[in-house]
Amino acid sequence: MRNEVRSYISAFLIAFLISFGGICCMITAFAFDAYKMSTLVLFCLIFSAVTALIAGVKRSILVVLGVAVLAIGVFFRRQAVNSLRFLLQCLTERYDQAYGFGVFGEGSYYLEFYGLNWAFCIFAGLVITAVVWTLRKRFTAVFAVAAGILPLASCLVVTDTVPAKWAIFLLLTGLVLLILTHSVRRRDEWDGNRLTAMLLVPVCLMNLLLFWAIPQDSYRADQTEMQEKLNSWFWSLPFMPEVEGSGGKPAVLPVVQGLDVKLDQIG
Repeated sequence: MRNEVRSYISAFLIAFLISFGGICCMITAFAFDAYKMSTLVLFCLIFSAVTALIAGVKRSILVVLGVAVLAIGVFFRRQAVNSLRFLLQCLTERYDQAYGFGVFGEGSYYLEFYGLNWAFCIFAGLVITAVVWTLRKRFTAVFAVAAGILPLASCLVVTDTVPAKWAIFLLLTGLVLLILTHSVRRRDEWDGNRLTAMLLVPVCLMNLLLFWAIPQDSYRADQTEMQEKLNSWFWSLPFMPEVEGSGGKPAVLPVVQGLDVKLDQIG
């Protein structure tokens, strides 16, 4: 029973750090404002706690809970789809300013009415599920780490979208705890939980030392060079359309418009 409680606390803590830290990296990097931080915090806390709890229950209960989640998804389908569309529009606007990729849903600013809460909660829920199931079921950590890094990866496409220090700190703390303890946890759950408790403070101190040694204020990047490299790689992909856009470069607008039409049909 004692080990079960420790497993629950470990899964809850790491899932919350990775999900909330990762989403906040995206929020602070792009300076999003069409959302409520309190909603995201409560969702990550509650969903991490509930998911960590039900990960150890019987499969029949999981089926019932899965059906309930699908029912909620169908009922709030329109809000969720339009929130995701608005998030894609916001992201592609920033990418378009730097690389001329085209804007998803250009001109559909009415989507701001739906805000970004649903989109952020959906992504956070996927990350939490991946992390909790990795820890509680002792699966390979590859998918959980990839899910946690994905929100941060969206900030790396443009050089001037730098996440807040505290958001990176939370994300790195969760990822380092997951990576350092997971191989031990897969062999012996008790030892994995004990190692997590032992490493929590040292990992936090290590991250603080890292931030002190490499201050964020010193971050500089040659945006022109990065744009050229990314453009060269992107347009060399075999599936990219040969359509002339602004500046004499191919436009990705037909691709994002096609995705917009598909989401319109879902919504």
